[in-house]
This record gives sequence, C-alpha cells and structure tokens, in this order.
Amino acid sequence: MDFLKETLPCLPEKVANAVRRLDGTCITEIRLRANGLQTVLYNGRELVISKDLSVLPQCKDPMTLEYKDIENVVFALCSGSVYAHSEQIKQGFITKNGVRVGIGGKAIIKDGAMSGYSSYSSLNIRFPKHIENCADPLFSILAKNGSRYVGGILVISPPGGGKTTFLRSLAGGISRSFSDGGKMCRKRVCVIDERAEIYMKEAFFNCCADFLTYLPKEYSIELATRVLSPEYIVCDEIGNEKEADAICKGATKGVTFVASCHGKDISDVMQKPMMRKLFENKVFSCACELSCVDGKYFCSVKSFSKVVAC
Repeated sequence: MDFLKETLPCLPEKVANAVRRLDGTCITEIRLRANGLQTVLYNGRELVISKDLSVLPQCKDPMTLEYKDIENVVFALCSGSVYAHSEQIKQGFITKNGVRVGIGGKAIIKDGAMSGYSSYSSLNIRFPKHIENCADPLFSILAKNGSRYVGGILVISPPGGGKTTFLRSLAGGISRSFSDGGKMCRKRVCVIDERAEIYMKEAFFNCCADFLTYLPKEYSIELATRVLSPEYIVCDEIGNEKEADAICKGATKGVTFVASCHGKDISDVMQKPMMRKLFENKVFSCACELSCVDGKYFCSVKSFSKVVAC
C-alpha cells in the first residue's frame, strides 16, 4: 500500500500540495500544528513547510494552520465517524490504513482516566516502512548460536529510532524462514499489534504469523498463549507494570518474547523497575540497541548470556 498516497486526501489541501513536491519514499513523518510549524521528517531531517509550499530546513514565512484545520484532519482520518474511533482516541492516537497518527490537544479526564479530547492542536502522522534486511545483525547471531540460546530479545531505541520497523522485519523473518543454528526453519509467531502499525502485507506474506490487533498487551498475551500456541510473541513498546507482568507470566509457559522499549541503551532501560524485573526473570537475554544518524539506522546487539557471542 502507498501509505502517503492514502493519507494525502485527509490533509489540508495546501499541506498535501507541498508534500507532493517531495519524494514520498523519503518521508517518515508529517507533523501538523495549530498556530505552529508544519514539518516533514525527510531522510532523517526535519523540514518546514512554507506558505509558498516550499519545504526547507529553515523558513522565514512558514505555513500556518488553525485548530479547525486539525479538527478536519481528525474527522477525515476517522472517515467521518470520530465516535467509531473513540477507543483509539482515548489512547491518544488514530490508525488509518496502517498509518499511526498521534494526537495532541486538550484532554478530557473522567474518573481519573483520559476519555477523549475537547480540542485538537497537533498531529504526528508516522508512515510505516518495511526494510527487509534491517534485522540481519540479529539473524546472523541466530544462525551462529540458535534461537534456543539467544532467548528473548529486547529492541531498544529513543522514539522514532526504528523499533517498529526492526520488529516487523524480525517477526516476518522468524515466521517465514531463517537459519536457526545452521538449520533452516520457521517459528509460529503471534504479533500483538495493539495500535495496528506492525502489520504490512509485504512483510508477512507466506508467514506463520497470527495477529491480535487493538487489544491491550496484558489481555492479548494471555489470549495468545491460551488459544494460538505461539513459539514467539512479538509486541511493541512495553510501557507499564501490567504489561511487564503479563510478559513474565507468558514466558513461564514456554513462549519466547520479542519486544521493544524506549531508551537510549540497555543501561538507560535498566533504570526502569519493570524492565529490571523482566531481565531478572530471564525473559530477555539479548538486547538490540538501535540508533539513527542522518537517516541511516544502526543496530548494536548485546547479549546477557555467556553462551551467545555477539
């Protein structure tokens, strides 16, 4: 699917016209802001949209949008039914054809929990990309040592560092065909796609992969282990104690986990009690630290097992 092409009709016409001037394959994000800058993340560089529709690193006369413009984009992304997407909006995002849109605005709090927005002020439109070979450093280790000894895998990077892209490539490869200690095989994989942003047809074509979408991780993991009998469970962005507890419980049932977490590196991640708990329970024994420099992604693999040489 051409994600950008599918999304452009939802944007303000002047923004869409400016974006069409760029090479769509190099666009990672579009950010819209009421009374702020409209920006495009292009080849790892943040460019500003100007009133004359040019897109530049610096801009003296930037394009402006009003709150109504942002509201109209939300309405279009919801195909005219904001209510139908209310559960997503409560979590601060909308998913449209695999494109995740983060929402900024004035939140409404009821009974101590967010129930929606009274107004929308900004949108972060993130376009998924499939990079088939981005998980090759890890597949090389699996080929040398075997999945049994590599164990659970934690993918680490700051926001926008490529975690979801890496997980997609890794999950697709494990569920299709890979060298496991020198022997070609494939594994049954269940992908917990809570925000519907991991699945892409080209990444999972002819794979032994099942998906649970829009369901919170703590419920999905229990459901997956009970009815789908996966060998691997893949999930994005561990964010709280409930999710960590569910992963710990799932790991006791013989499932290997591949997950991601925000952080600069493993030392940063280990400052979080929930992550220390996962390592102490030996859920993860391998960490992939991702970084991005000038639009290029790098992967450093570190092992917490003496058996695996990274």
